[in-house]
Formats: sequence, structure tokens, C-alpha cells
Amino acid sequence: MHVASKRRIWRKVHVGECPKFHQIVLNELTESNVSDTELGEEFIRQLPKSTKSAYVYAAYDKESCYKAQETRCIKLVTPPQKNAIK
Repeated sequence: MHVASKRRIWRKVHVGECPKFHQIVLNELTESNVSDTELGEEFIRQLPKSTKSAYVYAAYDKESCYKAQETRCIKLVTPPQKNAIK
């Protein structure tokens, strides 16, 4: 009988894709304790120089990600977080 270990280690795969050519331009495998925001800042810095805008999900709707976008002159297109104040 096979018994699953109680100490499973989860991994997260983060992928950046070019919507025009459907090519993966960024990828990262992290442990589950790495936040999306931490990785988002690094992803923005690693985007190809030709990138003008990036479509991201609400986890990247943070001030630190917007600061990183300003340094690269990239427009972040992101929906607001669930608890955002209008």
C-alpha cells in the first residue's frame, strides 16, 4: 500500500507569454513561499526591451510592481484586487 507523505512541497510555475506570437518569454519555478509580487518585480525587469505593455493578474497590482514598470517604461494592464477601494 502506498502512503502519501504529509510533508509535501508545493512548487509554483510562473510564465510570461507573448500574446502576439504565443511564445514563452519568461518562466520561473519557485517554492510556494515566494509571493507573486516579489517575483513580479523581477519579471518586469527581465522583460524583453521591445515590450511596451504587460497583461498581468491582480496579484501584481502593487506599488512595487508599478515602480518597476516606471523604470522600464512599460504599461501594466491589470485588474484591481478584490478588496480595492473605488
